[in-house]
Amino acid sequence: MRTFLSERDQRSISEAIATQESRTQAEMVTVVADASDSYRYIPVLWASIISMFVPGLLYISGLWTDFSTLYTIQVMLFLALAFAFRQGALKFRLIPKRVLRERAARMARQQFFEQRLHHTEKRLGVLLFVSVAERYVEILADSGASDQIKDQQWQHIVAEFSLQVAKDRVVDGFIGAIEQCGDLLAAVAPQKETPVNALPNKLVILDSDDSSYVI
Repeated sequence: MRTFLSERDQRSISEAIATQESRTQAEMVTVVADASDSYRYIPVLWASIISMFVPGLLYISGLWTDFSTLYTIQVMLFLALAFAFRQGALKFRLIPKRVLRERAARMARQQFFEQRLHHTEKRLGVLLFVSVAERYVEILADSGASDQIKDQQWQHIVAEFSLQVAKDRVVDGFIGAIEQCGDLLAAVAPQKETPVNALPNKLVILDSDDSSYVI
């Protein structure tokens, strides 16, 4: 992944988490992904669909040629389109929004468990997740936090966080959300003793392993 966050940016996020965790027993983990899926099948799918219509279009237009030439045209068109559709900006315009949201939501839940937020003491783990390509933001809280904080309060933070991500201000979005989550968590689970940092404060950066997509 060609990270779009500098070391300074990452340090700022880590420091924001440390500050807020000193106020609450909750544990916060931040995760950012360039994309929640490589979507490698998308260019091939669209190139195949378009190439399939070539014979019919040539026939209707009166440009029907011999089968050998037609086959060559189809193959060359398929390869050209498959390559063109692999380019990040174009590829993500070809994917239905529902699919983008589903992939990102699945990745968020996967990260909640992979980062062991379900094993925190008193079930106070909170994940702040961003998938940049999909412009997707989600905050997932374990039962110790979600049972005491209303959904509308989480949704308000997500809404503001999403606006920042849409403006490519990912770091500001993270820090603002961390501070707001800290306020909510400190109110319901204040820190009463020396903080125990059970989970790392460092921003987790995920790579979609797709070199054709660059932030």
